[in-house]
Amino acid sequence: MSKRLLIFFLFLILILLVNVSTAHPAQAGTSIWKSTIAYFNPMDIVSPQGDEISVVYYKASGEMIPSAAIKPLQPYQSGVILIGSVLSDESFQGSAVVSATVPLLTLYRQVSDVDDPHSPILYTGFDSRNVGLGKFFLPTVQSGAFDTRIGIQNVDNNQVRLTLKFYTPDGTPYLFPTNPILQPQRSLIKSVSELASSIPNFPKPFDGSLVIESKVVATNADARLVAAVQDIQASGRKAYAYEGSPGVNNEWFMISAMCKFGTSEQTTRYYIQNTQGAPANVQVSFYDSGTGSLVVVYPGETEYIQLPAWGRATVDGCESGIPSGRSLAAVIRSSGPIAVAGKTISRDGLMTAFNGQAAPQPGSDGRYRVGFPYVVYEVRDQGERTFLSVVNIGSNPANILQISYYGRDGSLIQQENLAANPVPRFAKRSSNPSAAGAIDEWAAGFLGAALVESDQPIVGMARVQRTVGLSGYNVLGEDYLGAVFIK
Repeated sequence: MSKRLLIFFLFLILILLVNVSTAHPAQAGTSIWKSTIAYFNPMDIVSPQGDEISVVYYKASGEMIPSAAIKPLQPYQSGVILIGSVLSDESFQGSAVVSATVPLLTLYRQVSDVDDPHSPILYTGFDSRNVGLGKFFLPTVQSGAFDTRIGIQNVDNNQVRLTLKFYTPDGTPYLFPTNPILQPQRSLIKSVSELASSIPNFPKPFDGSLVIESKVVATNADARLVAAVQDIQASGRKAYAYEGSPGVNNEWFMISAMCKFGTSEQTTRYYIQNTQGAPANVQVSFYDSGTGSLVVVYPGETEYIQLPAWGRATVDGCESGIPSGRSLAAVIRSSGPIAVAGKTISRDGLMTAFNGQAAPQPGSDGRYRVGFPYVVYEVRDQGERTFLSVVNIGSNPANILQISYYGRDGSLIQQENLAANPVPRFAKRSSNPSAAGAIDEWAAGFLGAALVESDQPIVGMARVQRTVGLSGYNVLGEDYLGAVFIK
């Protein structure tokens, strides 16, 4: 009797940009961007039939392009797929569906020309747990100095009809006048300025949010969709991306919470979007990274941010009572469902984006696992380097918090125990390949993946950055969320 393979699907909107115009003090012209899909197999065994990865690319214009399978796939193996080389089309725009015989972890990565550096663009791939049904939310979209590029992917097996509603922070709607139709797995990729040109009285500049609705054309039933955004500064080197949210949770965990932290004065800003047609009351609680103790509640322990229906609030780290120079963690709690995105801004050129994270589910062994598909640490000056952060969001101290670094071939390079002492609730612990001892003294660095395991629920985030030493830009980098792995 033949055995059926369980296939896991992940979704990626590929907003590939080439020949992006730039305007820097030292030069003007174009910067070439290259896009890759990073993957990581977090399983410790091989299926009897053998494991493999397949990627099907879908052009926004409608063409489907399958690629050769990657096999055999070994336990803990990671790698990078250079999309332009696979497709022989550096101008491709569209989406991809990654399927595998293991619960694969994926990351979309887009980098600029080495000779004309911009911040990298990173976001974690979508799986069935973060796909929206009928609605999807983007808490921060804009036009002006940044012109947000929006990618929407139909992950339903039916033809779907989209409705796009922009909202100002006070909940005032601006409806895109037509309803784009998407074939299965296809994508719509448009900038805010492109869409705004068809919307009467659309505010200029715009800084608000977007609600995307999706219906099956034939039945008008709710359809499945995902969306991501990316921003590239029109006259600078800053860039970032984040994945949107189904917007169904009342509680979100934020790994990064800062006010003028470090010599570069890193500061975070949260964008909190009300995902319902009724008002919501919101509080933001900030916790000490070391002890997990409560530092401050914004706007107050008995006060609330009052979000209008479909409205949005912006919470700045330095305006929310965080002591200057501190790096904390935060929990955003609401009386109704919300979606949350965050940004980190520094005075040395760094600008990143990241999402709020929901509490994960454990594996069958009761352990919680978060994986990072792309971890690099170059020893050379101005090399690319990854820094990992993990927060215990459980009800009890974590007695197990272990990070394992794996080479590209799946070999275990190093393990680091982050719970030499129990890690309190809401406390943060950090690691990187160098500090963990994952780099041989004769090696050029580390390239692979990492997996964190805990006896308490955890959330994780990676910062990938490099020093560039250019006028006005000392560090360029981006954040991406660790992906939950349920073993």
